[in-house]
Amino acid sequence: AAADNAVMLLDAAKGLEPQTRKLFEVCRMRGLPLFTFVNKMDRPALTPYDIMDQIEEEFGLETHPILWPIGDGDRFKGVLDRLTDIVHLYQKPVKRGAKAEV
Repeated sequence: AAADNAVMLLDAAKGLEPQTRKLFEVCRMRGLPLFTFVNKMDRPALTPYDIMDQIEEEFGLETHPILWPIGDGDRFKGVLDRLTDIVHLYQKPVKRGAKAEV
């Protein structure tokens, strides 16, 4: 096989999109483990609960978040690592497009 697992990337504002659904079906058909990552939490977004509900309702999967966002959109401050209980706070870059400091 060309792959032994897959990463499903979700836009926090859009949630499940058609290409996401297609990827999931291919992974289910081939029995591939799937890790889901939600990005763009620093923009106006669905709540983590809404995204988890979409995944659970549409795909019939239990979700187990490892990282939990602290705020969203302009109020996004960082993430809590639920495995280690470490908070990673981000400092917004001064210049647009620059990398944020952790």
